Amino acid sequence: MLVIMTSVINSFKQDASTNNWADRSWEIGKEVVQTATPFLALYKPFSFPLAIGTGALRIGSSVVLLAQARTPEELFSESFRTAIAVISLAGTIFAHPLGLLISTSYDVILELYTLSQNVKDGKSAEALQSCLKIVSHILYLSLFVKGSLELALCFFAVQMVTGLLEARHEFAEGRYIATAGHVIMTALRGAQLGCQVQALEAKFVVGKLAEKWQFPSDHLPVGAQVGNARVVSWNILNDHFMSWVTEKDSQGLNGSMISQLDNLPSQKYPQLTMRDELVMDYLLQIINDPVNGAHLILALQECSPEFIRAFQSRLPLSMGIVLSDPQLKLKDHNIVIYNREAFTYVPEESAIALAFPNTDPKRTLMDLMFIDNASQEKMRVINAHLPGDPLNPGTFDYAHYLMTNLRQDCTTIALGDMNFTEEEMQLAFDREGGAPFRNLVGYNTNIGANTFEAKSIDHIWVNTKLPCAGMQPNEVLSGLQSTVDLLTPTYWRNLEAAELELIQLKNMR
Repeated sequence: MLVIMTSVINSFKQDASTNNWADRSWEIGKEVVQTATPFLALYKPFSFPLAIGTGALRIGSSVVLLAQARTPEELFSESFRTAIAVISLAGTIFAHPLGLLISTSYDVILELYTLSQNVKDGKSAEALQSCLKIVSHILYLSLFVKGSLELALCFFAVQMVTGLLEARHEFAEGRYIATAGHVIMTALRGAQLGCQVQALEAKFVVGKLAEKWQFPSDHLPVGAQVGNARVVSWNILNDHFMSWVTEKDSQGLNGSMISQLDNLPSQKYPQLTMRDELVMDYLLQIINDPVNGAHLILALQECSPEFIRAFQSRLPLSMGIVLSDPQLKLKDHNIVIYNREAFTYVPEESAIALAFPNTDPKRTLMDLMFIDNASQEKMRVINAHLPGDPLNPGTFDYAHYLMTNLRQDCTTIALGDMNFTEEEMQLAFDREGGAPFRNLVGYNTNIGANTFEAKSIDHIWVNTKLPCAGMQPNEVLSGLQSTVDLLTPTYWRNLEAAELELIQLKNMR
């Protein structure tokens, strides 16, 4: 971006060689523009117009160079450069990842050429800087294709080193405005690096918890206050998928409350178990809570038809229910329960949408509209269970659905079992040009299959002007904090410290 802005400014620069003051003023102005542009791009409302503007300028400058080309080699080179610029701009306009992939790959090729020239000329400092830029581009491409905390840490670390080297170079050249810009940007990258480190600290291996896990699902419920609404989401674990816990033991939960209660048939409900009964009891505890229940919107994932029929018979009359499939033909469903005294369901503005054409074409999400009876605010609730294949993640389909169906006339609450972390979801949103959503969940909710890592994959993303905040575990469900602790690194560190202190006391005796 800086290279494009510089080339355009230079192309329009007037001849002021006889006027030192004019020359210096022009250089300062150019330096200010170069320094300010990356900071403006960090602000999301400016990032898209800037990307469009610089993309258009890149095409303009490429066309000018193409018109000036004389040899076949120059014609081929400039035609190729122009084509890359057009594809990149088209990708930006239509929020398609291909444009960014091609333009970044092209930047890598250009930087490789620059590196070879610097090595040939014996410019070691410039060669090092070219190497860092190439690594940075490759890391960015890797993050774009498949994000991870570790890749993000490496990317921001390389960006910091590159920024410091560029700051040193600008300072040596006497360009102090640019030096300050690089230093400030490096500090911002440091802050981003710190956030990634905190997220990495929260990502840790808990191992096989087995009997320590005293909770009836492999997912923990999450909640948030959004305006007047108390919104809760929970993947309750469908009985049809129980083999993942009991046979495959992919999360280390065989022997937990889940598998123990699953072996006990329900005496009240045929085809259900005591685990299902306990899940119902917990749900009714949330519904009947004097704080939560009065303004409750409860989104559930992984509900079997047998569970839904049984639970409907226990729902208070004040509660309404919306099903992803009223016929209950499939073995797995999403449902939304809401307090009819607090909210009015608007079916004509709601849909059960096929939102995952590239990952699971038959899978639906619930896109429901409610009206807060007290404030008359519209509240759009999108309840989804994303496809979880790490090689073909549903995050990109989901982000595309949210962004292409974005509404500004209501509060949007996108919640459910996302199967991916906040960072992975944010990467998908960024590929769609950025999204005005933020996640309100602040604790780990699940154990990774086969990795046994604690992670937060049950989210509540909101786009609203209303006051909102995530709920603490015990606000969602009384006693939930003790299970959340099992997925919290500080709990295990404190436990290890207490055990070590006990051993030391015994040794002293």
